Amino acid sequence: MTDWLISNDRSGQARKVEELRAQLAAVGLEVEHVDPELPVTNFAPGKGERVIIAGGDGTVRRYAAHVARHDAVLTVLPAGTGNDFARGLRIPLDIESACRVAAHGVVRTLDMALLDEKTFLNVAHIGFGTEVSRHVDAEQKRGWGRFAYVRTLFGRLRQSRGFKASIEHPGGRVRGRWLQISIANGNSFGGGQQFFGADPFDGQLDLLAIRPRSLLMLILLWLRAKIRRSPPPSEALLKLRGERFTVTGNRRLTVRADGEHLGNLPASFAVQPSALQVLVDADFHTKSGNMVG
Repeated sequence: MTDWLISNDRSGQARKVEELRAQLAAVGLEVEHVDPELPVTNFAPGKGERVIIAGGDGTVRRYAAHVARHDAVLTVLPAGTGNDFARGLRIPLDIESACRVAAHGVVRTLDMALLDEKTFLNVAHIGFGTEVSRHVDAEQKRGWGRFAYVRTLFGRLRQSRGFKASIEHPGGRVRGRWLQISIANGNSFGGGQQFFGADPFDGQLDLLAIRPRSLLMLILLWLRAKIRRSPPPSEALLKLRGERFTVTGNRRLTVRADGEHLGNLPASFAVQPSALQVLVDADFHTKSGNMVG
């Protein structure tokens, strides 16, 4: 069997790859490097082989469906800005510790999500969240770290009037004006912000839609959610769970997922249960407290 390494480092690529090879060799893994400049379909991992991605959420998203189709096993050496996929699976953010998970972790099978025909793993946003995520990377690079999302979020809220959209779900349809609609497979976004209740192992997507309200009320709702670790009961929030959602609107609004522009309204979202094998630490538990098998 062959283990594969994909690094998205563009500057000093050869040197970076050799450093990663050495760190992986130190934990007993010999790897073949995959050139990230080539089409994804140019390499074909075998069943059960490790595909080790040294990169961020965009790189992980790019390869996830391909890894799943070949029944290979994905693991991550976090090297991006947000690293939300790694955060959600409790993969250490330092490369040395993440290498140990790649070598000695256990295999779990998680869900993937589809935005029309495009795969995503974490959270998709429609509305002001798309503007926030576009600006978060720059703020993080200026040193704001995980607080960049919150700082940018409240700055953008002052300028947002919302949008009209219809949300179709397994139980019916909800029409209204919204500041943001978020659909979650994973539970981390924006460089460490949490989508409370979302679990990428439960075969469901979670939707949270926010209605326009005063900035003060929205801040209080956010604080209550942080304290409760779940969205508080409020007429300003719509919370849904299901295998499929469709969002339509009178404007072709952008849909961003895993930090990238993946489409526009109208958009359909669906879960692919137990679609992707991943390596996690042996003591990893889901958000609900259940061991994932």
